[in-house]
Amino acid sequence: MQFDFCFFDQEFKTHKGLKRFKIFSNNPQISKYYSDGIFYESNMVKYMSEDIKGGCFCDVGANIGNHTIYVASLTGCSVHSFEPVYYDILMVNKELNSELDINAYPFGLSDDDCVMEVFIRGGSKNPGATDLVNRLSSNEKIRQDKQYADIKRLDNFGINNIDVLKIDVEGMEARVVKGAMDTIIKCKPIIYAELEYANRYHEFIEIVSPLGYKPTAMFNATPTFRFEIEPCKFELLPDGYLERLKPSL
Repeated sequence: MQFDFCFFDQEFKTHKGLKRFKIFSNNPQISKYYSDGIFYESNMVKYMSEDIKGGCFCDVGANIGNHTIYVASLTGCSVHSFEPVYYDILMVNKELNSELDINAYPFGLSDDDCVMEVFIRGGSKNPGATDLVNRLSSNEKIRQDKQYADIKRLDNFGINNIDVLKIDVEGMEARVVKGAMDTIIKCKPIIYAELEYANRYHEFIEIVSPLGYKPTAMFNATPTFRFEIEPCKFELLPDGYLERLKPSL
């Protein structure tokens, strides 16, 4: 696959003032933010970093490491980053920021240990859009690149003291939680999960609600929810927030 690569060594705006980062990007959508000195999804990563209270950050679906590097740098916490497709780019950014405590793993996460096909929607022109399910019909003309990924359960890794668990895995969010139940029950992390479609949101809620989790905030153009066990520092989301979700896929 061919990508447009960009290297940034500059000051970025953070909620704690300007900070210098080195970061390598193969994602045009993210690169355009970096060109303006802004981290991608900056409002959400600000809240993620403020939710770190001495524990670690678990970044599931880390992509090139945008959230990983911001949170590690702003908090000094240990980060565990899982990325099966863009692991090589994630490792480049880990090495560029070698002073940070980043543990990177070349695995996807789900509720089973297996190997899965990964489809990159739009082929090499859209490196951020990956699926573990081929959702295109045979007559659609959007090209997809395909590769294979090793899939594990988060519970296999024995990671303790997780303050924040971020999940952005293009439709596998509920299965990630199912494979992380022991860890979630033990650590009670604040969870950030991208849930673009109504059916995915309701499936996710059915799993985390019995554990006491409530949606307390929503971020980004593609809806990403913050879930916390009560008592919450946020007020609960107002009525009508689900109207931003796309119809069930």
